[in-house]
Amino acid sequence: HQQLLVCLERGLFLRRRLYAESSPEVTKACRHLCEACNLAATRMLQTENLKGACDLLKRAEQVADKSDIDRAITWNNLACYYRRMGKLRTA
Repeated sequence: HQQLLVCLERGLFLRRRLYAESSPEVTKACRHLCEACNLAATRMLQTENLKGACDLLKRAEQVADKSDIDRAITWNNLACYYRRMGKLRTA
């Protein structure tokens, strides 16, 4: 997953240099990165890598601002993370 995330980050960086922030190219790159971060984070939660999961979910939250669905999925995964940490109010 690490290599995929690095490639997606690089792709997003380059698209932001070539296209406007509101362009379909940047939006699509954000969605792909958000999905990959969420997938990797849920796998890390399953293996008790809580710090890594938190970092990826925070990154997913940053790039999810263009899509309500991505935001909802990310927030759901963040709730799972906070439940795992015992922070039920935050979840």
